Parts: sequence; structure tokens; C-alpha cells
Amino acid sequence: MKIFWRIYFAVLSIQVVGNFVSIFAIGSPIYPVLDIVNWFFIVLAYLGVLGFILNKVIISPVFYKLFTPVLIGWDVFYLFWWSPTVFGYSINIFVVSVAAVAVPQYFALFRYAYSLAPEERHA
Repeated sequence: MKIFWRIYFAVLSIQVVGNFVSIFAIGSPIYPVLDIVNWFFIVLAYLGVLGFILNKVIISPVFYKLFTPVLIGWDVFYLFWWSPTVFGYSINIFVVSVAAVAVPQYFALFRYAYSLAPEERHA
């Protein structure tokens, strides 16, 4: 299972860099602020997944108890309402590709927030 999470983390690393580059390359001409906010959500989720994989506190697990539901809400807004409106892609194919990346991420963030032993919760 560790190999899956390492490969998954590599995919997320590509997402973090690729999303940052895309803000400036193909970013929304109307509201680039939403693209930048999305990038910060991606980075915070990335750090949570890293904490889960390493079983170390990077940002407080208490933060991720609050952040994970907000992230899911943001993803629904950004990926299923905002992005199709701006970029005009088909949601059907996109839903499958996003779910392939997002579902393991939500799982890792949930486990990171709720599963670390109390002695490991101090940075």
C-alpha cells in the first residue's frame, strides 16, 4: 500500500506544479483570483496528504478536520460549476478523472485528521 501512496503523491506533485503553471498559461481571463485560491486549496491538501504518507504532523490534524469538508465543497464549486462555465469542457469525462485523483485525497486527509495517535499530534 505504501507504493500506491508514493505514486499517488508523485501524481499530486505534478498537479501542484501543473496547476500553478496553468494559472498563468491558460488561466481564466475573467477571474484569475479563483484559480489562485484553488491553487492554495491544492497546496494545503498536498501538505495534508504528505503528512498522512509520512505519518508526521505538517499542519495540525485539527486543521484538516475543518479543512476537508471545505475542500470538498470548494471542489464541487470549482470543478463542477466554475471550470465548465469558463473552459467549456464536458463534465462526464472530467468527473471520472477528477474522482480518480480526489477520492484518495479525501481519504488520506480524513485519515490524517482523525487517525494519528495522540502522541504524534504535536509538531
